[in-house]
Formats: sequence, C-alpha cells, structure tokens
Amino acid sequence: MDREFAGLNLFRLETMIRRCAIPLFLLCAALLNTGCKNPLSEEKNKKLVHEAVFYDAPMGRYVYFWNGRDLQNRYVTPGKYYFVLEVKDFQDQDYVTAVEGGKQSDAESSYYYYNEIWHTNELGKIEPNPFPIMAGCTVTFILNGSAAAKLSIYQD
Repeated sequence: MDREFAGLNLFRLETMIRRCAIPLFLLCAALLNTGCKNPLSEEKNKKLVHEAVFYDAPMGRYVYFWNGRDLQNRYVTPGKYYFVLEVKDFQDQDYVTAVEGGKQSDAESSYYYYNEIWHTNELGKIEPNPFPIMAGCTVTFILNGSAAAKLSIYQD
C-alpha cells in the first residue's frame, strides 16, 4: 500500500528514519558518555544575575563591561558566573570567577561597538579571570550580522 501525504511517500520516510535511528542513538549515547555537560542544563541551580539585550544590533565587535552588580544593583558574591550569548539560533557560553575586592567603581555596565566585518557569531574572552567583584570585568563578543542579541550572566 502506497501512502502519500503532502507529496511525500510515507513508507520511504519511515524507512529512512529507521535506518538513521540506530546510528543517531549511538552518536547521542557516545556524546553523553564523554562527560561533556552543558552548565545551564540544570536551570534550577542557576540564578540570573545580569542581562543586557541589544535590539537590532549591527554587525561588529562589542566589548561589554559588567560592573559586578546584580539585577538589584548589589555587588554579587564570590563564585563562578556563566556568560551566555544568544543570537537567533546561536548560543555560546563561558565562565568567569569572581573574587572579593577591587577598587569600588560607580561605573554602569555598558558596551563599546567597533564597526567591523565578521563571519561568525562568537563569545570572546572574559577579562580579567578571576576578577575582583568591585572592579568588574569585560567580555568581547562578535555579531556576524544585524540581529537582536542577549548577553545573560548566571551565578552557579
């Protein structure tokens, strides 16, 4: 019996899925056994402490300064913090360690933009790492086209 749906032969589609299912399953199992883990996979353990949204941001390189303060404008506590850059269907992440101290600054979190041409989206280096909380830190990120971008910082 030849089953058709929207111009697709369902028998051929089912056969292709069956042929790919075992290799796909083995690939997934191998990746899970390597010990690689997404640090944000357990969202319940992560706390959003800072977020910056760039609406219709042009292509280029950005240097973002984070003043070490949370959403309530209080200094964060020492520990590990994850920076997550999201652009369309792209996501990149890295972490930084915050330590006590630093010269207190009243500077606001902000960014600098450099009009340059790039081929990939990328979350760059976070400096310094570790950073003194009151001094803040900078992170570089690249946008390969005009898009909305979100930079989120989570406490581990």
